[in-house]
Amino acid sequence: MKPQFISAIILGSLFFQPFATLALPETEVIKKLENVPTFTIVDQEGNPVPIKLSSQNNRANSTPSLALVFINPQDAIDTLQSLTQKQPKVTYSQR
Repeated sequence: MKPQFISAIILGSLFFQPFATLALPETEVIKKLENVPTFTIVDQEGNPVPIKLSSQNNRANSTPSLALVFINPQDAIDTLQSLTQKQPKVTYSQR
């Protein structure tokens, strides 16, 4: 390696220090998120409906199910419509 190249790397690393990570305390995060509307899909009893995530490895047993929370109401409606088409006997509720 050329000495100029090594010098440039050393000098460059001196000028580019990683930025400090700033984090809000948990109480401030909760306060800021209190007014953010969220949407979820629940059953008739008001329990969140676990939704099976798509799996790339095609093993049904390894595919996790999660109760999803949506920020965009249209995403929640689209997911609800998809669930209703796949399982028409199950009743879901929009709240």
